[in-house]
Amino acid sequence: MSDDSVSLKKSVAATLIKKVFGIYFVLTIIVTFVQLTVEYFHVKESITNDIRKMEGTFGPSIAEALWNYNNSQLHSIIFGMNELSTVVGVRIDDSKEGRVIGAMGVILGGEGQILVTPEGQRLASSDTTFTPLKGLFSHSFDIERDDTVNDEPYAVGRATVYSASGVVIERIKYGFFLIIVNSVIKTAALWFIIFYFVRRIIGKPLAALTGTTEKMNPNNPDFFEIRYSPEEERLLRSEDELGVLTRSFDRMRNAILERMDNLHRLRNIGEDLAVIREIPAAFRRILKTMTEKFGFERGSLFLTEDRNMFEMTACHPDTEDIVTGSGTFRMGEGMTGKAAKKGEMVYMPDRPDFAEEGSPSGSLLSVPLTDEGGLSGVMNFYGTGGQFGLTDENRVFIEAVARLTVINIKNIQMVEMIREHARLRQEMEIARHIQSVLLPEKPGMTGYDIAASLEPAEEVGGDYYDVISVAGYDWLVIGDVSGHGVTAGLVMMMVQTAIHTVLLDDPDVPPSRLLSVINRTIYSNLERMDESKHMTIVVLAAGSDGHFQFAGLHEDILIRRAATGKVEAVETDGMWIGIEPDISQWLSTDTLKLEPGDCMVLFTDGITEARDKEDGRMFGDDRLAKIIKESGNRPASEMHKNIIATLEPYERPDDVTLVVVRRAE
Repeated sequence: MSDDSVSLKKSVAATLIKKVFGIYFVLTIIVTFVQLTVEYFHVKESITNDIRKMEGTFGPSIAEALWNYNNSQLHSIIFGMNELSTVVGVRIDDSKEGRVIGAMGVILGGEGQILVTPEGQRLASSDTTFTPLKGLFSHSFDIERDDTVNDEPYAVGRATVYSASGVVIERIKYGFFLIIVNSVIKTAALWFIIFYFVRRIIGKPLAALTGTTEKMNPNNPDFFEIRYSPEEERLLRSEDELGVLTRSFDRMRNAILERMDNLHRLRNIGEDLAVIREIPAAFRRILKTMTEKFGFERGSLFLTEDRNMFEMTACHPDTEDIVTGSGTFRMGEGMTGKAAKKGEMVYMPDRPDFAEEGSPSGSLLSVPLTDEGGLSGVMNFYGTGGQFGLTDENRVFIEAVARLTVINIKNIQMVEMIREHARLRQEMEIARHIQSVLLPEKPGMTGYDIAASLEPAEEVGGDYYDVISVAGYDWLVIGDVSGHGVTAGLVMMMVQTAIHTVLLDDPDVPPSRLLSVINRTIYSNLERMDESKHMTIVVLAAGSDGHFQFAGLHEDILIRRAATGKVEAVETDGMWIGIEPDISQWLSTDTLKLEPGDCMVLFTDGITEARDKEDGRMFGDDRLAKIIKESGNRPASEMHKNIIATLEPYERPDDVTLVVVRRAE
């Protein structure tokens, strides 16, 4: 016998029979005992009432015998009383002395001793045959005679009539016999009824149900093709609880088979999608499974970044043809629009024509593709060869297919993004390299000590500085293109190229004229690029004896005077380039002079707008001026180093450019 089989002795039916019979047997004993107890006390009360009635019947005769001292008459009366079936003993006591005048049968003395045996033999309290008597009960009454003198009753003695439990039992023994026989007959009948009917109604069906459930073990070789016995077939058709339970197990088996099939299909889909790197091919694989399982004939996939514009891919599972195009629908209108708006699948078994879907009448299933970011697409499946039930299990399967589809699409898009990112990163590295090459490697001017650096916020920055020596003229340039990144870096390189071109053509051009010329070039280029950019810039032309001519609008020029140790701010005035096609009317050329030992600092707002990582405060112009002042008459490189070191703990979301120029003493 296998571990899962059930013997008859251990079956539910046998257990039920034992439990029911045991409970009934105990209840029968309790009820019988209660019946006997009630009957006993009822008969005892009846006997006690009969004894009480003897007071009126025998009292006057006993009183007469005692008054006349007629022992023979008294003995006859006692004998007559004792002969009654309810009486086991009679005792007559003297009312004055309390001694026993006459006694017969089983009686008790004052101390509970047997004084007279059932044979009427008197016993002394010291007699060896003395034993306590159990089960006696009695009724005592006074024996009175009327007093003719005082006209009042006169007590001449006291009578006690005894009866016993044996008398009661003798009375009820026939009834007791009938109760016992009745209980035995009912118990035997109940045992037969329970054994026969429970075994037939419950035992056999439960045995069949046990066999059915054992077959439903997925490890059972017959699980996938169960053959039911005639008893199991009857149980499946039964309308009682066991039939319902058996059908539930059968449905459970079918659900398990369907779940196993779904998991097998999902595993195959997942394995196939893991190696597919094109969205149309991935959707064709999804459509193949939906066709095999549900009978759909074709499908379409809509993907987009815009909730109203969808790029459509439609295909047939049995062909290689894939139609790709753009489709539109309004959210909430049509099957696809409803599925997209609700984020829930919509199924219409008998679907009328919808122009936007372009399929013949039949069934349509619209499945939204959603992820954490919301709706990313919709899958439609069309069929004309029948319908399928959108059960909970099918719904779970389709939702799992939709999740696999979303994951696969995201993976494909991620791979494409990684490839695109790698390509862009490579191009950015090239652009960064080009930008770094265009900056002066070792900036220098005759009679000046220079230290300069540019740190872009991204791979390519929009800041610009330059030190240009051409045809005996020295130029300093610093600028900042709005924003940062590739476009800003491109504008910066255009500005640099334009400045070098103009200076090579006209080395002694005034600073304001230089900016006016390059502005026209940059404005024209930005307009063709359809970019809204501008650039703050200041250009300085070095003259003799520390004089500089400058033009442009940028951050203030900070100068530390060696003679006083104070820091001066020279305000720039002009116009940004790239805003207007002609900015010559806003440009003018100003001058400044550096004395021997004076230090000039040019910078972009990436320094002053840097923020403290703890309290969020900006670095600011005052802090920069303080560092410049405290740096004293040190070389330009040390002042540059102090500024950059102080800036280190600050967050710098923008490009940082710093140029320090110190005139030799």
